[in-house]
Amino acid sequence: MVSVWESSCRSVDAVTKIRLITDLRRAARGPGSVVLELPHGTLAYYDRTRPTRVFSADPGSHEEVEAYYPCVTVAKGLVEAEP
Repeated sequence: MVSVWESSCRSVDAVTKIRLITDLRRAARGPGSVVLELPHGTLAYYDRTRPTRVFSADPGSHEEVEAYYPCVTVAKGLVEAEP
């Protein structure tokens, strides 16, 4: 995992994986998961028990992004923002 941006209470990390979208969809099927279908086929999800951590990936990408922020709205906004 590579920390792309980090401070005392927030971070965005990227993880390289093969079959990423498949793995992310499988993880998003867990109990309590909330799936976000974003533009351009980007898939994101978070767990209701830990909504401050949001995971996302673009189709065809081999990198998963994990966004963390103590405020749920900001954490979701980090992955919903257009690049």
